Amino acid sequence: SLDKEKQLDAQVKQLKQVNHSLGLELQSLKSEVASLKAKRSEEVSLQQSAVVEKMKAEHSREVERLIKEHTREMETLTSQVDMLRHNQRSVDEVGEQLREKEVQVKSLQDTITRMKGASGVEVEKVRQVLERRIKELE
Repeated sequence: SLDKEKQLDAQVKQLKQVNHSLGLELQSLKSEVASLKAKRSEEVSLQQSAVVEKMKAEHSREVERLIKEHTREMETLTSQVDMLRHNQRSVDEVGEQLREKEVQVKSLQDTITRMKGASGVEVEKVRQVLERRIKELE
């Protein structure tokens, strides 16, 4: 029985040593797992940062493209507005010239009407000259 007790004590001691050894191994594994988790977390963070930077760059390029596109459209519209303003000035100038010609024609018509009351070949010649001028002015 003393032998059995010694045997059991030896087995208990051996199991305690195995238990202690397994405890140390468990701690080592836990430490390794924590290290791997930290490393993985860092990798994920770096990947996320890279994705964010890529998205920022893409967004920035798209904004630049849109700015260029809208700038071109604005320049085209500005050019068209300038051309329309120029055309409007030309129309205004032609309108003014037309009004001046209308006044001249009216004046010549009044002169012809006054002269129709007079008689003679000279009056007829003047009338013809004046009518030709009216046609030229029109």
